[in-house]
Amino acid sequence: MSTDKRKEKLLKLQLRYTHELPEKVADIFDTWEKLVADCENPELWELMSRLPHNLAGSGTTFGYPEVTRIARELEQHVRSAEQNSLLKDFARKTQRLLRDLDSASQVKPQDIALVSTTTRNQQAKKEHSQSTIYLLDQAGESDPSLEKQLGFYGYKLKSFSKPKALRQAIQVQLPCCFIVKISGHYDQSFELVKQLKEISGNNIPLIVTAKESSTQARLLAVRAGANAFFDEPFRTTRLIDNLDQLTEKGGHHPYRILIVDDDEPTADYYSLSLQNAGMETATVTNPMDIMHYMVEFDPDLILMDLYMPECSGGELSELIRQQEGYVGTPIVFLSAETNPEAQIEAMSYGADEFLTKPVRIRHLIAVVKIRVQRFRQVKSLIVRDSLTGLYNHTHTKEMLQRELGLTMRSGAPMQFAMIDIDLFKLVNDNYGHPIGDCVIKILARLLKQSLRSTDIIGRYGGEEFAIILPGTNETEAEKILNKIRENFSEIVIASEKGDVKCTFSAGISGYPALESSTDITQSADEALYFSKRNGRNLVSLSHQDTALIAKK
Repeated sequence: MSTDKRKEKLLKLQLRYTHELPEKVADIFDTWEKLVADCENPELWELMSRLPHNLAGSGTTFGYPEVTRIARELEQHVRSAEQNSLLKDFARKTQRLLRDLDSASQVKPQDIALVSTTTRNQQAKKEHSQSTIYLLDQAGESDPSLEKQLGFYGYKLKSFSKPKALRQAIQVQLPCCFIVKISGHYDQSFELVKQLKEISGNNIPLIVTAKESSTQARLLAVRAGANAFFDEPFRTTRLIDNLDQLTEKGGHHPYRILIVDDDEPTADYYSLSLQNAGMETATVTNPMDIMHYMVEFDPDLILMDLYMPECSGGELSELIRQQEGYVGTPIVFLSAETNPEAQIEAMSYGADEFLTKPVRIRHLIAVVKIRVQRFRQVKSLIVRDSLTGLYNHTHTKEMLQRELGLTMRSGAPMQFAMIDIDLFKLVNDNYGHPIGDCVIKILARLLKQSLRSTDIIGRYGGEEFAIILPGTNETEAEKILNKIRENFSEIVIASEKGDVKCTFSAGISGYPALESSTDITQSADEALYFSKRNGRNLVSLSHQDTALIAKK
């Protein structure tokens, strides 16, 4: 969505709020009149504080800061009063606040500022390589093996011994990552690191390597803006893992934020602002629908109002935390509640943070990003395989169960493929385990590059992989797997004992042929071994009682 379109949508939300505001204020007047007539009604007292609370949280957001100020004062005034007593002073101040609120709602709203949180690279017009790494080593020590190893994983290394030559290269093309080998005078070296980050607009990740790994050296690297630090000598596979993570090799998945707020314009406003920051959002205005969205949307973070009809935010948090799969999902309360004790109590229900409305959008986006980054890092350690970065065996099975449920509800097909590298033991025996690991990582990389972001890839164990292909029929899955099989068989890996080439076999099964994840897994496994028994380097389709050999 373009900037103009986003601004247009924000202004439409503001117009909608402006149109509805008099009615919201009228509801407060009406409640007050009912309370005067029935001052012993606890429901009216609760409503008399909740209605201003909603305005306090949304007024500034839509250009009415005075509405926020007066509504908050009115809410606090009502809450501090003794129920069942409408004293003259209390009634007089309430009426004054109501008049002020009515007047504030009639004024022209302040313009909504369109917040653009996308960092704009000053070098945007230059070509930006997705695979080239610039290495600066002022000692001039070449490392052909590093260049070769990086090449296995799709990276191209360009080495420089002079900072001036590196700066000239930057003017022509930006890399996907910098690597700076620190040697000599540390202060000068880290000043150079800082300059590289500034020249690239702080958008290009930078890795520092040094023979000294003291806390002081690492602190200097952090202050200079380095994203990672490796003490030499380092394992190339660990460097590859960091490069993949820093450059988001294989595709970046936008943060998924679920917004739970019964006030639809406010929910839409926050949704649009987060989308403007590159995130995916879903909004829930009826808290009773929460679990449907948790399953369908699978959020990275939940942004939740505290006070909602039918179910409070605290109760909803406890409900979510009772589900084993969502114990660690971050929950951030976003509410006009200013009472510290009430905020602490709300946090005790399982929330991770409390933001007070109205919240500055830049602040909201920063908090959301920090929480999601940490959540994804921790989750990755739990559900991902350390060698390949793919989902591990347990999580792959859980994802198959989840995707099957979604597929059966939608009626679309889904395929599950099992892959096994042929004669892998011979690779380890003849060329060594480091080359075996390289083969596994290259296949993992090829799978990530060849499949859609919606497809799910897991390392099932050893040299075995699993793929879930939602919305895909047998014919399409067979074609996809055969293309990957052909590409993998053409990859040549150089080693000290000679070149290595590998192939894989695969078996495919899925829905609607089968309706149980256990049956689908077993059927795909049988099809895989059917491929193995019939010459390897094959993709076989499996049905309940037959398997067809795909063409080589």
